[in-house]
Amino acid sequence: MFKKFIQLLILLIHFSLLAWILYILFYGGRISMDKMIYHFIGIGILGVFSIIGTAKIEMAFFTKEQKKRHKKK
Repeated sequence: MFKKFIQLLILLIHFSLLAWILYILFYGGRISMDKMIYHFIGIGILGVFSIIGTAKIEMAFFTKEQKKRHKKK
C-alpha cells in the first residue's frame, strides 16, 4: 500500500512538472528572459531530484524484496 502511495505521489509531481513547463512555454513571451531562465533552472532541478528520488525509493523496495526472498531460502 505504501509503495502505491509513493508511486501516486511521484505521478503527481511529474504532472505538476509538466503543468509548470506548459505554463512557461505558454507565457514565455510575456515574462522577462531572466525569469524564464530561472523557471527552467527550477524545472531542471525538480526533474533531477524527482528522478534521483524515484530511483532511491525503488531501490529501497527492491532490496527489501530481495532480503525477504533470501531469508525464505
